[in-house]
Amino acid sequence: THYTYGPEYNQCTTKAWSGCVGSRNYPMNLKDESFAIKVPGILSSSCPSTISDLTSVKTDLTNQINSMFASGDTYIPAGLTWGKRLLSNVAPYSTAVTNATAIAEDTKRAIVLMTDGENQRSAEVPGNATHWGSDIDQANDWTTEVCNNIKNDDVILYTVTFGTALDADIKTLVEDCATSPGHYFHAVTAADLVEAFADVSEQLTGLYLSK
Repeated sequence: THYTYGPEYNQCTTKAWSGCVGSRNYPMNLKDESFAIKVPGILSSSCPSTISDLTSVKTDLTNQINSMFASGDTYIPAGLTWGKRLLSNVAPYSTAVTNATAIAEDTKRAIVLMTDGENQRSAEVPGNATHWGSDIDQANDWTTEVCNNIKNDDVILYTVTFGTALDADIKTLVEDCATSPGHYFHAVTAADLVEAFADVSEQLTGLYLSK
C-alpha cells in the first residue's frame, strides 16, 4: 500500500474566557492591593456563578443566592479574599467606603464565611493560577492568613460550619478564623443553619442600633 501526504498545516483551537479568575502569586493572592499585578483569568473553564457587588436591593441578592449551586471541591482562601475585596473601595470593586470613612462614621463592615467541608484543594502558585493543588496544609495556613488580614483591617468576621461531616480540625480552624468565639456558629441541621444566620443578623442589627 502506498500513501501520498499533503502539505503540513496548523489547526487552531479557540479559547474563551467566561469570567473565571485564578490566584495571583503569593502573597498577593491573599491581599486586596496592588492590582497593577493583574488577577489572572482562567480560559475555557465553566464558572457556576458570578460574584455580586455590594447592593441594598434584597431581591438582587436573593435571586443570586437562588441561582447558586454547590459543585466541585472546597478551597476557602479564594472565597474569603474576594469577600474582603468586595468590602474595599479599591478596584476591581470600589463601591464600599474607605477605611477612614468607616472609622469616622462608625460604619461596621462584616463578612460571613460558611463552609460544609474542609479545604480539599490548594492554589498551584507560582506557575499556575488554578486551584487544583493538593497541599492541604498550605490551604489551611492561607485560610488563617486571610482571616487575619480581614480582622486586622477592622472587618468583623463571622464563621459558620454546617453539617455532620466536618472533623474537629476544620471546625477549630474556622472557629479560630472568627473575630471571637462568639462570632462562630456550628449548625448540624438546616434549622440550625437558619438560627445561626438569624443570630448573625441580630448581632449586626444590634451593632447598627448602638451607633
